[in-house]
Parts: sequence; structure tokens; C-alpha cells
Amino acid sequence: MDTIKSFSPSGMVKEGLKNTLGIMADKGVEIFSKVQDGKISIAEGQQELEQFKLQMQADAEQAALEMDKAYLADTSDARAANNAIQRSKNASFFAKNLPLMLDSIVVVAFLIMLYAIMFKVVPHENKEIFYTAFGVLGALVNQVFNYHRGTSQKADEHFDKLNKSMKK
Repeated sequence: MDTIKSFSPSGMVKEGLKNTLGIMADKGVEIFSKVQDGKISIAEGQQELEQFKLQMQADAEQAALEMDKAYLADTSDARAANNAIQRSKNASFFAKNLPLMLDSIVVVAFLIMLYAIMFKVVPHENKEIFYTAFGVLGALVNQVFNYHRGTSQKADEHFDKLNKSMKK
């Protein structure tokens, strides 16, 4: 079960933070020991610690960039697959329209729940479940809109320019 938790986004953040803090603490102890043993001066220790801090920041930025690249590649792959299905002469009506039907169902269910919240009384025993489901549907509606109205070609070009400038 702990393995599963470590692969969730929050688990990954916790593990990363724990590892980062552990590495920083280990490096701090190592530098302190060098200063205490007289191998380096305090100023040299501070400089070494500052260099380590800058390296850690650079590594974190590189990791974030890699995650962004993976996200953009995944989004691009999903859109390319959908476009291939839509252009295919062999794809069935169901294969071409199922995603749109599911998206429509999510939006309509969200609007129905919004209507219920505004104009109907939700039984007290069901309020928590109702509001939780409403929140989940709200998040799904957000994903639907991001997919259909999300990044455009100009935004993709902007990301490419940004990535190229960061590599320099």
C-alpha cells in the first residue's frame, strides 16, 4: 500500500521533499564536518553550500521541464490519436462519437446538479455525497473544456520557443 501511495502525485511530492531535505541535510553535515576539522574555512563552506543550493535548484528546474515535456507529449499523442480516429474511413460511428457523447453527458449532468443546488433542496443526509459528486463533475467539466478549447497551435509554438530558449 505504501508503494501505491508513493506513485500518487501527492506521494511523489512527499517523497521528493523527503529526499531533497535528506540530501540537503547530509550535505550540510558534510560541509560542517569539513569546517570543524579545519579542512576548509567557514567562507569556503558557505560558498560550497551556496553552490550546492544552486545545483539543487537547477536540477529541480530540469526535472520540472522534463515533466512539462512529458505532459505536452502526452497531450499531443492523445489529440493525434483522436484526429486519426476522426479521419479514418473504417472507424465506426460509435468510435468517432463516443468521446463527444461522454463529454456532453458530463456537461449536462453538471448543469443538472447546478440547477438542483440553486433551485431544489438537497436532503441533509445526502448533502456531502451530492456536493462531492458536484465537485468531481466540476473538475471533469474543466477537463472537457480544456481538451476542446485548450491549447491552440499558437500556444504550442509558444511552448516550443520557450523550451528552445531554456535550452540555450
